[in-house]
Amino acid sequence: MLDIQCPICNTLEDSKNISTHFFKVENEEHYFHLCYCQKCEIGFLNPQPQEDILKLFYPDYFWRDTSGASFWIENKIVEKLFTSEIALIKKYSSCSAQPASMKILDVGCGSGDFLSLLNKTGWQAHGIDTSVEVLAKIAAGPDSTITIASIMDEDLPFQEESFDVVILLHTLEHVNDPCKAISNVYKLLKPGGIVIVQVPNYGSFLSQIFKSKWIGLQIPRHLFHFTPRSLLLLHKQMHLQCKKVAYYSIRSSPAQVASTFFPSLEPAHIRQTTKSNIKSFCLKGLYLLFLILLLPISLVEAIFHRGNTITIVAEK
Repeated sequence: MLDIQCPICNTLEDSKNISTHFFKVENEEHYFHLCYCQKCEIGFLNPQPQEDILKLFYPDYFWRDTSGASFWIENKIVEKLFTSEIALIKKYSSCSAQPASMKILDVGCGSGDFLSLLNKTGWQAHGIDTSVEVLAKIAAGPDSTITIASIMDEDLPFQEESFDVVILLHTLEHVNDPCKAISNVYKLLKPGGIVIVQVPNYGSFLSQIFKSKWIGLQIPRHLFHFTPRSLLLLHKQMHLQCKKVAYYSIRSSPAQVASTFFPSLEPAHIRQTTKSNIKSFCLKGLYLLFLILLLPISLVEAIFHRGNTITIVAEK
């Protein structure tokens, strides 16, 4: 475990320990302490767990199965849900009118859902991620644009100022140094390029009501817990100019509400507990139904700028 300070103000003067979380994995007990800096309005685990401990909390079922008909169906649905993010790229990137020349980097691309959609749109999209088990299958393809790498790496396999858009969708909360991550993003962006960062909103209504039961917490996988203020401060420190703050994502916001209300139907939990393909398919269908029924809650949160997802668009 590594003791850290607030990543924005670099002190612990305004921070306090607000909760302790206990887990038992492989017969070992693990305690994680969530601190909160009142000045910067950011939560963070302190001390921070080391890599070998974090790996215990990324079991095989955490990743989507990339084979079979079920994945194909899910993939088609997910593609339709990325409309918010595609709209932001088209609106704020100066190169969107010339798709063939626009280069995009998807940081934390996972199984490549969004990356595939970006390429289908006509943009030159590349992806990086560290989930070796999943990416080994995908990156083996002859036309793959996925690289097994981390935005925290010192020697990223890309030239500086080579991307028009860099995207981090639910990635920044997983890295052990968000300032370094955004600094590396800054180096990769062309002048006038944009970065789109999307994270769970620790200041959302659901977070305040459900507290430790809020699905966006995901301790210890989420090392940092952002509010709009902390995310804006972070980008300002990295000399990025904020162009847009959004509190709703079609793909993410309703899903976080449904998973908070019905954690047993959360997709990763279904993958962990259900072996039957038929039962799994039925449970996912039930989850989709609740997601639709709970849609008004995520919309009301967003109206009051307390949505459970924050998306920031910033320009270099």
